[in-house]
Amino acid sequence: MVPITILVENLEISCIDDNTVKSNKSQVWSPPQKDELKFNVDGSVTGDHTRAGIGGVLRNFKSESVLSFFASVSPCKANTTELPAIHKVCVLCINSDRLIRKRIVFISDAREVVSWGNDEGLGNLKHLDLIYDIRVMLGGLGNASLIFNSRTTNSVADRLAKQDPSSYGETIV
Repeated sequence: MVPITILVENLEISCIDDNTVKSNKSQVWSPPQKDELKFNVDGSVTGDHTRAGIGGVLRNFKSESVLSFFASVSPCKANTTELPAIHKVCVLCINSDRLIRKRIVFISDAREVVSWGNDEGLGNLKHLDLIYDIRVMLGGLGNASLIFNSRTTNSVADRLAKQDPSSYGETIV
């Protein structure tokens, strides 16, 4: 497979401040099983909350990058920034003939947001539409699952989320 990098234009998703729930347990990323793909996603916010971004990388069992993306989003707490990241990967997979039939594991380091996406609680009321969309798309993908894993397994997605899309313009590559 030829790796694809996608730069999406700015996403306008309003955010509110909520508590960040992340784990600091040291774990190592491991490749998916031969019959599946792993899509690591992350959201990142600058310390002064003036810029935020999302990123993700889809890899196969050989640890090869199949697809990656990054985009800027409205500034907010990192926990809430994970929502548009998860939403974006669901949209990418739903809209791809190559990916819609694959077994895909979506991985985020925001435990609370993962629980919202898995319908384990109502979630942040301000983002209920986004949470509902994620739940519907995960169901539509059939073989997809959304799991929590520690930040240490998400370094590539973290670097992508911290990219500055404005330096590349607003084109899709």
